[in-house]
Amino acid sequence: MRLPVSLLLILFVAQLCSCNLVTRPQALRMNNALVHINDSLYEKGREYGALLGEAMKSKDYSRLAPCRAQFEKFIDSSRDRVMHMQDVGGSEELRHCEADLLVIEKRLVSQDFSGFEHLNAESGMGEIAGLYDVVKADSKEEETLLNKFRIIQEAYARKNGFRLSAR
Repeated sequence: MRLPVSLLLILFVAQLCSCNLVTRPQALRMNNALVHINDSLYEKGREYGALLGEAMKSKDYSRLAPCRAQFEKFIDSSRDRVMHMQDVGGSEELRHCEADLLVIEKRLVSQDFSGFEHLNAESGMGEIAGLYDVVKADSKEEETLLNKFRIIQEAYARKNGFRLSAR
């Protein structure tokens, strides 16, 4: 008995979908887009940290506000992008985790980093250390969520049949 061509085609497409050949490239692009945001956050944090180090040496903190404002703008646009991404291959949990991470980043940058902008040439090391302590304490939530993101990301990669690059 011969199967009609249309039935064979349907079986082929069903098989193709079940082995992630269709969603794998899209899922990998989704993953890479989120990783790119996190890499950019890291770089912007390093940039701010370097600028803060220079400000502490020169006792001129006036260049911090524009850098922080750009950082906030990047976080806002990234969160908007993440919230409007279409889910692929079960990316809902990963995408929501990234959005939550961006909320924490926004709070760190807008509240904690802005404290350094109020420093001046007379500010002492005690005041500076106090601001660092606040950032350090608030960063624990960020670290916890980054670890959660990695766990969800690994499961997402397994589910969609792609490998994460070693870091």
